[in-house]
Amino acid sequence: GTLKHQITILSQSTTQDSSGQPSSTWTPILVTRAAMRELSFREQSQNQLIVSQAIHEIKIRWTPVVIAAGMRVTFSTHTYSIQDVNNIQEFNRVYVLQCLEIDGVN
Repeated sequence: GTLKHQITILSQSTTQDSSGQPSSTWTPILVTRAAMRELSFREQSQNQLIVSQAIHEIKIRWTPVVIAAGMRVTFSTHTYSIQDVNNIQEFNRVYVLQCLEIDGVN
């Protein structure tokens, strides 16, 4: 079907390292199939650097796992920041995630 891409959704957690400093990690909370499409793309110059911004729509089947803005999606070598989560007509059948692709994420 249309859900041909395997994605991972990650949630950020913060812990303290051995010196008591906060340390952030991204933990996988869901691996699922998705339909992905690019909605917009633009490049602009900032401080003599070319910065690109790509907005993607990612559709997944509804899941009881809580998915929220600020979480991340990984697909292949790409990382996306979830900007909005829409449970279409609140039917608990499909989530549509509006995501911003992140360049150079580790």
